[in-house]
Amino acid sequence: MVLTSSPLLASFVVPLGIAASLLAALLLYNVLAPSKVSGPYTKLYPDYKGFTHPPSEGMDFDLRKVEEPKYRPFKFGAYQVTMGIRTIPQQDWLHIHCSYPSYIRLRQARHEIYKEHSVRTLPSASKRNELAALEVARAIAGFLTNRYPSMFEVTPKGAERSSDGWDIRGVRRLAQPHLGLEERQWTLLDLGRGGDDPMKVAGELLPDDLAIMMADEEGDTKGQYRFVAGSVCTPGFWRLDEKLGLTLQQIHIKGKVAQYETKLMHPMDRWFSKLNPNSLAERNNYFFQVFNPRDIDPKEAIKSLHDGTFSPSVLKVDDPHNMSTRGHEGHEAVRDDTELSWSHTTNGPENLFDQSLKTSVPVEGVAPPDPPAPARGPQDVAMRSERQSLRRFPRSGAVLFTVRTYLTPITTMAEEKGVPGRLASAMRSWPDDIAWYKAAELYRDIVLPYLDEKHREQVQKGWVKEGEDEEEVLKARRAYPL
Repeated sequence: MVLTSSPLLASFVVPLGIAASLLAALLLYNVLAPSKVSGPYTKLYPDYKGFTHPPSEGMDFDLRKVEEPKYRPFKFGAYQVTMGIRTIPQQDWLHIHCSYPSYIRLRQARHEIYKEHSVRTLPSASKRNELAALEVARAIAGFLTNRYPSMFEVTPKGAERSSDGWDIRGVRRLAQPHLGLEERQWTLLDLGRGGDDPMKVAGELLPDDLAIMMADEEGDTKGQYRFVAGSVCTPGFWRLDEKLGLTLQQIHIKGKVAQYETKLMHPMDRWFSKLNPNSLAERNNYFFQVFNPRDIDPKEAIKSLHDGTFSPSVLKVDDPHNMSTRGHEGHEAVRDDTELSWSHTTNGPENLFDQSLKTSVPVEGVAPPDPPAPARGPQDVAMRSERQSLRRFPRSGAVLFTVRTYLTPITTMAEEKGVPGRLASAMRSWPDDIAWYKAAELYRDIVLPYLDEKHREQVQKGWVKEGEDEEEVLKARRAYPL
């Protein structure tokens, strides 16, 4: 007897097939459907009005035509230690530019090679930290999909139009062959349902470093904000391992941030406690780093970073360059000739650097590195300009820092109208503790005469007036941070 020819059995084939399909659909729904539970998914800020969608760049968007902003966040006159926080429209939260592919390749490489040393979420019994990472990743995915629909898609379709992307369960960066980027897909499932690490997803969608801060709920540090999750791939001067788990106060005190305890600590604590999800803020910062031109041509390396063509390389354990970039730890290392991820010419090997001392520390069995050499000329120096945004999230209560770092050679900035005179004025105004924090001893004596000469050239051309002209000072203040 051939069972498949039985009329009785045949009558059950379709119903059984339908049942199997329904069961599969139900299982898929249980995984992808928005959670209906309360607890950690309930908004802590019920008066949250929803995040403003950014304007769409359209389907004809060409990232190669979007130049990086020229942040020049230094001022004429006396140096002022302030938080420098400005409120901005919500639609200005995140941007990407022509350099995006370079940053993404570097972030992916450091995630892959350094793993929890570059991206990590501290586990929490209440799942507060994990919820914060998920909320952040979904919001980033939604924002990017709204702004750049030719580059990003989410599932379920249309979930990006919810106020903060909370209904998103997956995100896809579409293949961009003209940018050298392959397609990537990630899942962002509810807690306990598996899927990709939300912090890693967020850190590979954006070129920015990300740091999630959560307020302690008990103990002596109750109310203080603690660094609980992050994707940190381009900090240049500090490492995720040394700051993750510290409070905001501990981070700044241990890092010896100049004048933090006297001028910044209490205003910063008050500002964090008052930040609500309906507002968005940004600030700018700047440092300088020195290159060793014997190894690379800094200007060419930075140019490849800017135009999106830069790719890092992976150094094997026995590669002699491994020691100079990462330090002796018996693992592969990421070589980054732009030194965006780690300024090893200025700081020495990444694993040997002590931020509180601003120098490498001896490690048993490892030959001490040579002390950093001062710049030999202005061509060896570049500015690291940071654009930071700060946003509170309504469900977890977390505050997210995004930190986007831009590199610009001093020799490039010195050709810009008004910049050399303003930068020279700023450098001369640094108090001793600020100068130490910015490692001025490595470059200031070389750079200042060069900037003065470039300023004189601009005066002779009639671009600017001699000295700190009041009109120029006011114009620069109005244009800050550009």
